Amino acid sequence: MVLDKKIQDILEKNEFNFDEEISEQDNGKYIEINQSTPEGEDWWETIWFDGTYEGFVNAVEKRVLNFDVDEEVEIWITNRGKGGCPDSIIDLVHDAEWKQKTLENLLDDLQENKKEEKDLLRMNYMIFSMTKWKLVMHLKLKELVVILICMSQETTELLLIV
Repeated sequence: MVLDKKIQDILEKNEFNFDEEISEQDNGKYIEINQSTPEGEDWWETIWFDGTYEGFVNAVEKRVLNFDVDEEVEIWITNRGKGGCPDSIIDLVHDAEWKQKTLENLLDDLQENKKEEKDLLRMNYMIFSMTKWKLVMHLKLKELVVILICMSQETTELLLIV
């Protein structure tokens, strides 16, 4: 299964490296994304999701909400000054904060794309002919839009954008 092209474009915009193929393991799907941090760490994240755009957005959101700068720094403290790991705890903190901000930016871009798609789907043009009070209900994208219209003219056409 190939990663959705929109996800690929957003990952590239956010300077992540990735493989287009979605990996599968134990009935789950995942993709690994990576990039270098300002302090030179080869940073990898594994995103487990259901293979859909929405699932990917939800998985990134979960990672953003669960990202803990303190925990991220704690992982690297024992390796300070070894194998390219910075000596300074302040540098480790800045790197972890950068990772968090980078994930937040990725999520923002993913959610903005999702919002744009929903807005396009909502742009339904409906023409109604009305003679009296009418209750119009339209179900779209798990949202209910209710419009109560009263017109005094015998026949009125309304162009409705929902």
